[in-house]
Amino acid sequence: MQTFSRIASTSIAVAATAFAAAAPAGAATAAPSAPAAAPTSGSAACQAVADGRVHGLEGTPQRVTLALADDDGSSHATLTECVRSGDGYAVDFTVDARIGSEGFAPEGAKREGDGRSPSGVYSFGTGFGAGDPGSSTGYREITDRSCWVDEPGSTYNTWQETDDCRGEQLADYVDQDYAQGIVINYNTADPVAGMGSAIFLHASGDGATAGCVSIPEARVSEKMRSTHAGDRIVMGVAEDMIGEGSGSDSGSDAITHTLSPGSPHHAEVRTLQRELGVDVDGIYGTVTEGAVRDVQRSEGLVVDGIAGPKTLGALGLA
Repeated sequence: MQTFSRIASTSIAVAATAFAAAAPAGAATAAPSAPAAAPTSGSAACQAVADGRVHGLEGTPQRVTLALADDDGSSHATLTECVRSGDGYAVDFTVDARIGSEGFAPEGAKREGDGRSPSGVYSFGTGFGAGDPGSSTGYREITDRSCWVDEPGSTYNTWQETDDCRGEQLADYVDQDYAQGIVINYNTADPVAGMGSAIFLHASGDGATAGCVSIPEARVSEKMRSTHAGDRIVMGVAEDMIGEGSGSDSGSDAITHTLSPGSPHHAEVRTLQRELGVDVDGIYGTVTEGAVRDVQRSEGLVVDGIAGPKTLGALGLA
């Protein structure tokens, strides 16, 4: 699956142990959109890592890669490589990136063939491509028989060497998108069919991807040589992934928007969910709405399931 038009139905889960390798293809880099409220790149993004303001990022990895977009509908993002330096993090490099043609999906909302990249924090897996540039996480070279299986079954979401490919023939794209790539471990542990798969960091192709992150090949090779166990990649909309407080999961941030089912303000929805004591996934669905209604009943407010100023005030989140 090279560009999105050719792989809309083929994102494929990747496990480092299974050499899960094949992502919806890449893209020529392009300038990111205007800066968002949260830092999308450079020293500000690395400072957010140092401050512990990145949602879902635990510990102090040696390297943190942030692929951040300004909004959830854009297929353009900025990738910043942050490396530990003393007590903080310094910028190694920043580069324009392409992501899914439909932008980032909220955490937990990525689905197979939806053209969106998953949001969240993930580890890296095995490198793959036309020839090993010195990958520090292992490497698998693409051959004419290399196939990424996308049909349900015992070999689903794995790399197979076969003459009967039931999925993507990786060699078809080895001259461009898959010249070099590294697995992003999304949906790899006990993969769930339909949740999206084959999410890679790979070389730029001809446009937006079907869910992967693509950057220039030289940068992919550089990343493959420098990546080690424990390193992480942060993917998503900057506003959702980077908090304003000193602790990304403190749950004490004020909410500035009225929230309702389908709200695009996923970071604030997570804050609301923490206060309500429901599952924290950033999606304002029926469970969150029901919990809001319960609060409204107990506080004598209008029961509409919408977290507006009065409801947020009752929760101490206004």
